[in-house]
Amino acid sequence: MQRTPGTLVVLAGLCLCGAARGQSVEALEAPPGEMASVLEAEQDLPGELKGPRDRVPAPAPNKPAEATSKDTPFWRYERLSGDWDGHRSWLESKGLTISASLTMNWSSVLDGGANERAGFRHLWDVNAKLDLDALAGLAGGTLFVDFQSSDDRGRMGDSGAFTATNSIEYGRNIDEIGEAWYEQKFFDGVLRAKIGKIDVNNEFFVIGSQGDFLNGSAGTGVNLLAFPTVPAQATGVVLFVYPTERSYIGGGFFDGATQDGIRTGGRGPADFFSDARSQSWYWIAEGGIGWECSMGDGRVAAGFWHHTGDFARFDSNTEEGTEGVYAMAEQQFYRPGAGDSEKGKGLWAFAQWSWADDDIASVRNDVGLGVTYKGVCEARPNDNVGLYWNWNNTTDEPLSGTETDEHAFEVFYKAMITPSIYVQPDLQFIANPSGRRTIDDAWVLGVQVGIAF
Repeated sequence: MQRTPGTLVVLAGLCLCGAARGQSVEALEAPPGEMASVLEAEQDLPGELKGPRDRVPAPAPNKPAEATSKDTPFWRYERLSGDWDGHRSWLESKGLTISASLTMNWSSVLDGGANERAGFRHLWDVNAKLDLDALAGLAGGTLFVDFQSSDDRGRMGDSGAFTATNSIEYGRNIDEIGEAWYEQKFFDGVLRAKIGKIDVNNEFFVIGSQGDFLNGSAGTGVNLLAFPTVPAQATGVVLFVYPTERSYIGGGFFDGATQDGIRTGGRGPADFFSDARSQSWYWIAEGGIGWECSMGDGRVAAGFWHHTGDFARFDSNTEEGTEGVYAMAEQQFYRPGAGDSEKGKGLWAFAQWSWADDDIASVRNDVGLGVTYKGVCEARPNDNVGLYWNWNNTTDEPLSGTETDEHAFEVFYKAMITPSIYVQPDLQFIANPSGRRTIDDAWVLGVQVGIAF
């Protein structure tokens, strides 16, 4: 069962426009102690924490955010709400970091697909991170809570594709505590443990250089069945070991009740601690190794997952449990400068692959290739442009309804209007949506706007 050519002209125009005004957008920096590698430089939402791929020692006490001068114009604020008259930087010096964002997405199926119409959706995200070292002297301890609220006036299936064509469409409205967990690092970051309600895609199948693509397959393989990610985050336990500075082995097990019809994203830990309504579990493990060469940073990783729940087969029988594997690689091929502020910029490429049992999954192999370039010119040092191709190799099962493979192509330009506001036009083409020749190839145009508060 499955749950679910004008770019160069625009690019040149933005560069010339920025150069004519003689302005540039200031670099955005991650809070200290959160990330050790530029491979985690792309964050889906402000404040959202990705599990590090490199060994990260227990962070030093938070340095307070630089107070915003009253003479600083709002378009230079890194967060649009500013420093709250000094209160925000004071809270961060004590260990409490509060982040919020509003993401809005409009998209339209211009031609083809299942329905030629437009849709709009938005997502509010508010989260808080508490550094227990700064607060109470507990080195390596972190508490994190994330609340999400979305209003989805779109139609998830309009394109006819296997996955959504934007990053905040969940098929329903949500108002929920998406994550609430405690993390502890031991032995200067050699061991990291986390327990609570977790978005598994922040720990596993993480590709740092793909974060700005909107096509759903870029972030999560379509055949990672019952994957506990938004809006189906789940209670679980995660353990990572970092044998060397640039290698890791991690695993976790989670409440698998989503497969039994229980929406874990909107619930607490009850089903994790009780088998009364569900006895399903989700297990996942991943290992990877990174490096730094003359071109920049790189990494390869592979993982395995197993779900103990019951899954419907295409032959109308039931499968007790299913599993799959995945692999990924990413490499920086050009870095414009040597300073830390330049490390996340330049030319990046990534590849991803996932496999699932095609007696159950409509997609046997999900393959993706992407290229991004951040810092497109001197006048636009934080803008990002990207190209992505995805191939969904469908099952041969005659009862699946699939007839051929699906291909998706995406191109985007993410323009940082200010350090806290971006606008991202996006164009996608889907050939053979859902692997069905009865659905016309789809052209989807979208615009996403993000504001960090």
